[in-house]
Amino acid sequence: MKKESILSQELSGYSAKSVCRSLEINKSTYYRWLSESQTEKKHSYKKEFYDNVLSLIKDILSDKRYCMYGHRRVRALLKREHKIKIGVKKVGKLMRENGLCQPYYTRRNGFKRIEKPEVTGPNQYWQIDMTIGYLEDSMPIYTIGIKDVFTREIVALKGYFRARSLEWYDCLNKAVMEVFSEGRAVNGLVLGSDNGCQPTSRFFRDKCSTLNIEIRYTGYKHPKENGSIERFFRTLKEEHLWLNNYKTIDDYNAGLNAFKEFYNRERMHSSLDYKSPYEFKHEYFTNIKLDKEEVLEYNNICTN
Repeated sequence: MKKESILSQELSGYSAKSVCRSLEINKSTYYRWLSESQTEKKHSYKKEFYDNVLSLIKDILSDKRYCMYGHRRVRALLKREHKIKIGVKKVGKLMRENGLCQPYYTRRNGFKRIEKPEVTGPNQYWQIDMTIGYLEDSMPIYTIGIKDVFTREIVALKGYFRARSLEWYDCLNKAVMEVFSEGRAVNGLVLGSDNGCQPTSRFFRDKCSTLNIEIRYTGYKHPKENGSIERFFRTLKEEHLWLNNYKTIDDYNAGLNAFKEFYNRERMHSSLDYKSPYEFKHEYFTNIKLDKEEVLEYNNICTN
C-alpha cells in the first residue's frame, strides 16, 4: 500500500522528506520506487512506439512493390516516407522476431571477385542481358533489359516473343535513340554482355559498330562481370514478374514500363546511399554544374 501511495498523484505536492516520515520508510526506498515507476513509463512508451513501427513495416511489406525489401531498405523507407528515426539493427530485430525477413542468400566458397571497369559518369558503360517471363497461358516472353552501371538506371526494358539478335538490336537501338539526341552513342559508350549467340553474332556486332558502341564480353564462367544487369533481373522477377499475370504481350510490356518508371524514379539503392537512380543522376549533374561555376569564378578572380 505504501508504494501505491507514493506513486499516486495525491502525494506529488509534498517533499520526499515529508512523505518518507509519514509512511515510515527510508529515502533510498522512496527514490528506488520512484525510479522504477519512471522506468515502467519509459518502457511503456517504447513499446507503443515499436508497435507503431512494426505496424508500418507490415504495411510496407504488404505492398507488392516492397514485399521483397530487407531491413535496410525498410528502414530507409521509414525514414523517407514517415520521418521515423530508428536504428537499422532495431528494424532488423523487429522483422526477425515477427517473421518478416526474406531468405538469406549466401555466396559459395571460392567466389572470385571481378574488378569493375572504371566508370566516372552516366552513359559510359551499359550492360545488356535477357531473362524469360511468362504470360498467363505459360507462353514464354523473352525480356531484354539494358542498365547504366553508373546511375543504376534502366535505359531499356521490353519483352519479345522471339530472342534473336534482331530483337536485341531493336531494344538497344530504342535505348540509344532515347538517350542520345544524335541517334548514335557519343563519348565512347561500352556495352557489357555475356557470350550468348545474340550479342556475339555478326549482325549485332555490325549494328553496334554503326551506333558507335564498343562491346565488352564477359569472361567464360564469370557472370559476375555482368553482375549489375543480372542483379536487376532478380529484382524484376521477385518484385514484379512473379507477382503479376498478363494475358497479352502488350499488357506484359505495359507492366514492364510501369516497373521501369518505379525502379528509376522511386526505388532506393543501397549503393546510391538509398537514392533512386533519377535522384542520383540529378545530384550528379547539379554537382558538375557547381564545379564549372567554381572554376569560372576562380578564373575571374585570377584575371582581376
